[in-house]
Formats: sequence, C-alpha cells, structure tokens
Amino acid sequence: MSDLHALGVFLDEKLHGARVRARIQFVEADEKPTIRFYRDDTKSVVDRRIRAVCHPGGVVVESPQAVLGDVTSIVTVNGLTSGPFPVRRGVRQGCPLSPLLYVLFSETLSTSLDRCFGFRPFNVPGGARVKCVQYADDVTCIVSDLASFKPLSKVLTTFQEATGARLNKSKTKGLRLGGWRGQSLPFDATWSDVMIKVNGIWLGYGAPEATTWAEKADQVEARLDTFSHRWLSSLGRLQL
Repeated sequence: MSDLHALGVFLDEKLHGARVRARIQFVEADEKPTIRFYRDDTKSVVDRRIRAVCHPGGVVVESPQAVLGDVTSIVTVNGLTSGPFPVRRGVRQGCPLSPLLYVLFSETLSTSLDRCFGFRPFNVPGGARVKCVQYADDVTCIVSDLASFKPLSKVLTTFQEATGARLNKSKTKGLRLGGWRGQSLPFDATWSDVMIKVNGIWLGYGAPEATTWAEKADQVEARLDTFSHRWLSSLGRLQL
C-alpha cells in the first residue's frame, strides 16, 4: 500500500501542467480468443523461442498442437451430463497449459501498444516509460495526450480482429486527471473525475485506503472462515 500511496502523491503533485491526463482500465474481453488464434500463436512462439534449443519437429513443438486440436467439453446440469460439444473460444479450464497460453495471447496486445509510436508513453521517476500495465485479463493504459487516443483505439481494433477477443465497453472504466476533469474524451468508457477501482485498489482523488484495506480484510476473513469447519494438516495451517 505504501507504493500505491506514493503513486497517488506523485499524481497529485503533477495535476497542473502534467503530461498524465487520463487512466483507462480495460477489463476482461466480452468474447474469448478463438481456439485458432491460440493454436496459431502458440506455434509461432514455439517456432521462435523453443526451436532454438530443441531440434525442429520435436515433441515440445507438437504437444501444444495436440492439446489445442479438437477441443471438446461437457457440462453437468441437475445431475445430468451432456454429450461432448466443440469449444471454439477460450482455453481448457483447469489445464496447466491454459495460463501459459493466455500469457502468449495477452503479450500480443502489450507488444502492439509498445510498438505503436503514436501512443506516447508516460515517463515516471527513474526513467521508466509506461504505456500499459497488465494483470491476468485486466489491462490498464495511461494516456498522456489527446493525440494518443486514436492510435490506441486502432491497436485495440486490430487486436480484436486478429484474436476474436472483444473489449467489454460496459466494464471499461476511465479516470480523468488534471485539466481533463469534466471534459468529453474521444474514447468510449465510463469516465470518473474522482476515483476508480483498479484490480481491487481504489485510485484517484481522496482514494479511501481504509476502505480498500477493509474490503480485503473482509475477503480474507471470509476465506479463512470456510476452512474453520474443515480438518487441516499442520502443513495446511502453515500455508494459511
């Protein structure tokens, strides 16, 4: 929380004449990426990164293709199990390979934003240049000038057309800072001039740190309460 507080202080000090003007949060896609995209993207990455150390045509290259080929699933409703049906989007639930595949998928967006010269980065103390921050399926972009909105939208459109994943505009939140407060911005989002919640943390003017901690404390207590009625080994108690 100290890092979050430091970021808040830094933004408050830069409100007048600062380059940072808006913060946009993109949350999970309305539609998941197509299986074809995962299969093609995986093959491309494997070809580039793994074949440098594995002989061409090795089992490492073929295994992801086998996992992603002819994906089917079944569901259980009221005790009745359905027959198998094809899965056209997303990845296998519970499969150890799925998180790694999603990283490959999300990396294409961050790389595209990083290579977009029209989307200007925000310079933070220490020399770092930031355009976006990703956590799982959440993407937070920092926009520092009006001219950056158009190339940002273009990258998102290209990403959607290439992957089949679509931005869920109803869940897209934006925080206007400095001179942009109260103004209409050229991006379709739910805008706030006060604060927004990013990955469970309130950010903005007068962001309630106590509320953030209280919400997390309630979640932890609720989680611990679910284990209070179960028998746990010494190792299990230690992990909790």
